Amino acid sequence: MGTVFLACDESGASRLHRETLRQHHAGHTALTKGFTGRLARAVHNRLLEDLNRNATEILPYPLQRELVRNLAIPAEAAGRADLVPMWAGQSANLSTCTNVSAFLTSLVEEISEIAEPIVRWSAAYREKQNLK
Repeated sequence: MGTVFLACDESGASRLHRETLRQHHAGHTALTKGFTGRLARAVHNRLLEDLNRNATEILPYPLQRELVRNLAIPAEAAGRADLVPMWAGQSANLSTCTNVSAFLTSLVEEISEIAEPIVRWSAAYREKQNLK
């Protein structure tokens, strides 16, 4: 669920990252140690592919993180999403959030709709058990 929040305008993710998460191709994710030296999931792009291809040359954390960060900053400025670490969960392409407040409101409403029948059933069940 964290990826949904990354896609929201209020997140600390860059504009390029948020836009990438909202696109259909964001659904293709993969695991890599290439971004930080620690295992993480991200949107499949050229950077992830190149780093995974040379996985034996990955530096330990935090050295790998600094190395990739020094590449990602100018790549981000140039609008090169293919060269920026795009952290994401397995269902990244489902991220449509643009406003976190609206997302949370809709989430609470949807959960309430689902939970209401369960709460009624549970109360009736407990009452029935108490009558025995």
